[in-house]
Amino acid sequence: MTLKIESKNVADRRAKYCNFQADTTKMASASHGRVYAYNAYNHPTFTLNFKNPCFLQGVNYKSSEDIRCVPYFLLPGFPKCATTSVWEGLKVHPRIKLLHFKEPNFLHRLDRGGLPFTDAVKNYTDTFAESTKAIMSSPHFVNRETFYDQITGEASVDYSFDNRYWPLYPGNENCREPAVTLADFAHRLNPNMKIIFVVRDPVERLYSDYVFESLFLGYPVSKQGFHQRVLSTIAAHKLCRKYQSARACAYNSSLETWEVRLRVGMYHVFIEDWAAVFTANNIAVIRTEELDEDRKLETYRKLFKFLDVRRYFPSS
Repeated sequence: MTLKIESKNVADRRAKYCNFQADTTKMASASHGRVYAYNAYNHPTFTLNFKNPCFLQGVNYKSSEDIRCVPYFLLPGFPKCATTSVWEGLKVHPRIKLLHFKEPNFLHRLDRGGLPFTDAVKNYTDTFAESTKAIMSSPHFVNRETFYDQITGEASVDYSFDNRYWPLYPGNENCREPAVTLADFAHRLNPNMKIIFVVRDPVERLYSDYVFESLFLGYPVSKQGFHQRVLSTIAAHKLCRKYQSARACAYNSSLETWEVRLRVGMYHVFIEDWAAVFTANNIAVIRTEELDEDRKLETYRKLFKFLDVRRYFPSS
């Protein structure tokens, strides 16, 4: 995949996607402004003796309860693309500690907690409490100094595309399409975060998603039903494209239902936006076929190298 990298500068993106004359979005209310005020958060100074981005919570360095960690890496997409398999594969490495649940779903559900972003981050770091303890349980000594070389991460796969409240994000005032996305929120937590995307044939992903969502929504599954829903969604996207860019339509969640989330498969739009924030060197993209039995060991070795953890050769 060849990425078209735009500027990571929000002002440059606003100049491209926003119109200061036309009131094309609703301004954020005061309460919503606090919830999404990622730009009011400045991460504490990360401790130098941790490979993972961690910081001292209290005054005294006594236990793991004093240390808070945020993700070293993130799998922000995509659903029904074998991200769970990748998650389980990463767990095998002894230097990767994933003792928490895979999908905290923090960034795209900030509205549910109602807390200001800075306060919500404190709750988010609770997610990694057990993994933080595991990191601290295996210190190494480098030049007579204690060093913790283990890392942690998370895999909330909707972060990539679920920006449904983007008009409320600071920096998106009067924008036709988002200048600021959840990539900017993640960057605020850890500007050096490693980002891993897993992609799949878009049609296969779409049908798998259709079947999966039926388990929760209760609609009957059939090839004909899937076909009709896809045709309806394609028609909605075609109409959108008459008036807006492909990117704007990709961020328009009103074009579809949970049954057929066509826009999720517009991988290049979302990956390029994340690469614009984190730079291409911090982005890894793997395809589901790279997880086939005859290729997966090499794939994980590449991922371990990308994550800068020592080489590891699992038995299977």
